[in-house]
Amino acid sequence: GNNFNIPAFRWYEKNRQRIMTLSDPRVAAEIERRLSNRQGLLAEKGASRGNMFSGDAATTMFTVSTLTNRPKLRARQFYAYFANPYNIPRLISLALWDVLIEWFSAWRQRTRNIQPRVNRRGVYPLLRVTSAVLLRELSVYTLIGDMYAGVPIVYAGFMGYDEVAHHSGVEAADALAVLYRLDQQFARLEKAAAKAPLRYQFVVLSDHGQTATVPFRQRYGETLEELVQRLANEHPVSGAVSTSEGWANLSALLTEVIQSDEYLASRALRSAVKNRLYGDNVVLGPEHLQLDEQQRTVGRKQAQQDKIIVLPSGNLGSIYFTRWQTRATLEQINSDFPQLIPRLTQHPGIGFVLVQSQRHGPIALGAKGVYFLRNDHVAGENPLAPFGPNAAAHLRRTNNFPCVADILVNSAYDAEQNEVTAFEEFVGSHGGLGGWQTAPFLMFPAQWPAPTERIVGAGNVYKVAKQWLARMKHETIRIQTDKL
Repeated sequence: GNNFNIPAFRWYEKNRQRIMTLSDPRVAAEIERRLSNRQGLLAEKGASRGNMFSGDAATTMFTVSTLTNRPKLRARQFYAYFANPYNIPRLISLALWDVLIEWFSAWRQRTRNIQPRVNRRGVYPLLRVTSAVLLRELSVYTLIGDMYAGVPIVYAGFMGYDEVAHHSGVEAADALAVLYRLDQQFARLEKAAAKAPLRYQFVVLSDHGQTATVPFRQRYGETLEELVQRLANEHPVSGAVSTSEGWANLSALLTEVIQSDEYLASRALRSAVKNRLYGDNVVLGPEHLQLDEQQRTVGRKQAQQDKIIVLPSGNLGSIYFTRWQTRATLEQINSDFPQLIPRLTQHPGIGFVLVQSQRHGPIALGAKGVYFLRNDHVAGENPLAPFGPNAAAHLRRTNNFPCVADILVNSAYDAEQNEVTAFEEFVGSHGGLGGWQTAPFLMFPAQWPAPTERIVGAGNVYKVAKQWLARMKHETIRIQTDKL
């Protein structure tokens, strides 16, 4: 539950001059090493399937933070799926059907001129199939094997809806169909649990929602990066390559497959992707170009270029200035770039910006008002009013992160349309504040005690889950004692 100093999906570490992206296996492994106290939810002989972090699990599969940690991997489970002659034709038929659904859905959007929409051609159907079909089928198959083997606790992630909703829309028919098929898999897991040696209970967690989105570029004719450069008098601006999470999922899948030297298929695949290997990690998609550039500059001593770094994470934008080695203050930014913050706050696509004032501490600036986070005082109209009762608390916590942006930009939110403006090319997004993206849910057995207080934040979800886990462990011991 510890997400300290992770201010966004992408951020910049000034002390290391490095852009960090959570979908990068090296970054995920490093973050886990920093934050883990070895008391994760899966620390007691648990298993992680299809997640960002391992939760200190004993074994993992398709878990980004442990993709190259061979002692924790279980390649046999992956190959066991393909050794079953029933699974291969099933997987092929499901994949082909999903590609047909994608082609038809994208064609219908174009012919009906549904707006907004994003490009879904090229390799996107393959990325969608990886997330919505292949990883789902492998995870469910492995989960059933885990239950039959008596693994005490398993945490599995299913990314299909997230990927499809980014490109189709949060309420698009083909996105909702992904949820329907996932629900069918949950029923399959329940049936398998009835035959397992242990008594299993199911908890369904959605760690965030998604909000309908219009891409900033489509609505205003320029990206956030281009806007910042224009307002900063054409000062050098750069950013990370923003790509579909489907590329990360496909890269993660291939990275895990090639880790085993035991299987001929693994060795053959490693040879096939050798030009996309960075260390032991496969990197596909546009991000490999950025890594190529990084590798070309390794070993060169370069002076830190004075530039502005702009990183999108859904409808949240992070702006960093490399000329200041620590976080820049409002006063410093206004002195060197006098138009930047005033013009950002007046932009119709921006709801507020979070900055650190030398005089007033952390403040959220909007078009018509200021929220002083130090004492919850508001001058003018409250810029945080559209973003819910927890907005100020979340911003205060994020503001204390060492790697928080010099300027944190949150897009505007249209409450009537339940719509935000994303700084990436998505029509459904999450990562900032506004709308359904801030409405996760936790579904648990009715006989379990409900939390006595409102759950806010990943840390509190972890505490509740730990309490439930202790309760289940106690019940298991009692049942075993009764049998004796």
